[in-house]
Amino acid sequence: MKRLLAAAVLGLVTVPPLAQDKRLEAVCGELFGARQTAIRLMKEGWPGNTIVQDAVNRPEWRNASMQDRKMLMDLLQETFNEPGNPSSAVIRDCMRRAEAAPKGG
Repeated sequence: MKRLLAAAVLGLVTVPPLAQDKRLEAVCGELFGARQTAIRLMKEGWPGNTIVQDAVNRPEWRNASMQDRKMLMDLLQETFNEPGNPSSAVIRDCMRRAEAAPKGG
């Protein structure tokens, strides 16, 4: 039994890490933060257009690529439509793409 357990643990240790696009992974984290901020601001009664403007003007999004800014807009739209949803399809898709990316050198 101990050998079986040791083999299982060793098998877990030798599994190569998932390939990830670190830049895209960082964008996913920023999306998570933007979602949490938007939810908090909505609860405080901020108007939607002010929440969007606040998000777009943050340093992490100011110089983002058009594709990343589109994900932000999709995320905000999703958040406004379903603020009580416990998760985000936009963030899940972002993480899937980051994990599926070819491993960098």
